[in-house]
Amino acid sequence: METKPITPINGLPGLEEILSQNPGWLDEAIKSDEAAKILGITRNALAIRRTRGEGPTPIMLGDRVVRYTRRDCYEFIASKRISVPQ
Repeated sequence: METKPITPINGLPGLEEILSQNPGWLDEAIKSDEAAKILGITRNALAIRRTRGEGPTPIMLGDRVVRYTRRDCYEFIASKRISVPQ
C-alpha cells in the first residue's frame, strides 16, 4: 500500500520536513508523557497497558525508567486501523 505524504496543519511542518532536518527523530527515546500524548491517553493508562503487555513496545532502562520511540507509538496506532467496507 502506498503511503500519502502528511500535509502540514496550521503552519506546522510536515513529517518529511521534520525528518529531513532531524533524521533520527522517529527513533529517539521519549518519556511516557510524550508517548501518552501521541497515543491520546493518560500516562497512567499507558502504564496500565504496559503492565498488561498492550501498547507500543517499551524500552526499560531500569526498574522505574521507561522510554518509548515515536516510531513504535505511530506504528502501534497504525496497527489498530480497521478496514471499513464502503
